Amino acid sequence: MDVRSRIVGHGEEPPEQLLANPLNFRRHPGHQMDALRGSMKELGWVKTVLVNRRSGYVLDGHARVEEAIRQRLKTVPITYVDLSPEEERLALAVLDPITEIAIRDQEALSALLSEVTTQDKDLQAFLASIGGQGVAVDEAELPALSSDDRPEIGQMTFTLHRDQQAQIEMAMAAASELGPYIDTGNENANGNALARVCETFLTKHGHR
Repeated sequence: MDVRSRIVGHGEEPPEQLLANPLNFRRHPGHQMDALRGSMKELGWVKTVLVNRRSGYVLDGHARVEEAIRQRLKTVPITYVDLSPEEERLALAVLDPITEIAIRDQEALSALLSEVTTQDKDLQAFLASIGGQGVAVDEAELPALSSDDRPEIGQMTFTLHRDQQAQIEMAMAAASELGPYIDTGNENANGNALARVCETFLTKHGHR
């Protein structure tokens, strides 16, 4: 198969002069922007903004452009491609979704995260949310969570926004460090961690 390159150049431009694509469907919640800000602070630019030279619209990197404007950066690095309007729409539709299909090898991710260090608190929280790593909490403020085997189990399903999901995952990652918990047919670590989070909330607000 002959795969042609659509890249036609590289350069830098002031972020406020870049055109957001009106068909862009990606929305960037606060926790994502916090993590991006921490990444840019610690690593700098490691990925360029993708711009279609023919239309002038950004194809990939809207959040990075937004953050660059917020930080009042003079320029951002650009990779230019040359696509027709039809190709631009196709590229906009598939660039991120194809990446999102990838299956996460949690063991490999955990091994990677064990070698990662960062001083940025937002990045620390983000890494905790994706890797199940614990974050600092005050154990004295948390009630004891029983790990006794229970004869009955229940299952609950929730529908959440992505930013809510990230908050819950971070809270559970922190709580999971405070076992001991058992992992039997009647209980599992995630359930116990969520129970501890709920107990902490109820205790703090006088419902226990």
